[in-house]
Amino acid sequence: MLIRIADQQGDLPDNKLPQSTGQGNLFELVDFPSGGVSDGDKGDIVVSGGGLTWLIDTAAVTLAKMANIATATILGRVTAGTGVPEALTGTQATTLLDLFTNTLKGLVPGSGGGTANFLRADGTWASPPGTGALNNGTATLDFGAAPADTASVTVVGQAWVGAASRIRAWFMRDSTADNGVDEHEEASANCPLVVGSLVVGDAFTIYANTIEALGIGQFTVHWEGA
Repeated sequence: MLIRIADQQGDLPDNKLPQSTGQGNLFELVDFPSGGVSDGDKGDIVVSGGGLTWLIDTAAVTLAKMANIATATILGRVTAGTGVPEALTGTQATTLLDLFTNTLKGLVPGSGGGTANFLRADGTWASPPGTGALNNGTATLDFGAAPADTASVTVVGQAWVGAASRIRAWFMRDSTADNGVDEHEEASANCPLVVGSLVVGDAFTIYANTIEALGIGQFTVHWEGA
């Protein structure tokens, strides 16, 4: 259909639109809408700054309006630095979580394999008491040259020692050059031995206590533990 523009010849000028005059095919030129969206609350969006700033209302973006994510994924971010959220796999999500401690909840540490070890309250894996190869050795317990009621020896360099390690010790025959056996040596060799003062990953101490200061001389003690 041909239209006729009132009082217009040639091409249409820029920024003008033909608008019907209501008189058949006679049109007139009008300006383009001056445009943009007017400021104000548009529902979930508030427009301001003469239509230049559009702000989504708080809580307007529901989960249904977010991008779809794959099954068994968690929204988070493992990439270093601040950035857009990421859909994490279960493996990625666990890298963001702490191991449990004696006071805080958390992940269980890796067991290192095997079927016998158990998880202790301090977050470490250990062999059940009474299982596994026993560590053993000897040490020299010295009461000194004069009668004494106590003696002790610390055995160091024992990486296997743990907070719950069980260690026992007992006397072997007198290892000194003195071939004589008197009441002091007999009392020394027959007194009970107690193992304590465990230093995890390093050492333990063997203690001897005699009655009425009857301990004298050096004695070899044998120990074993796990």
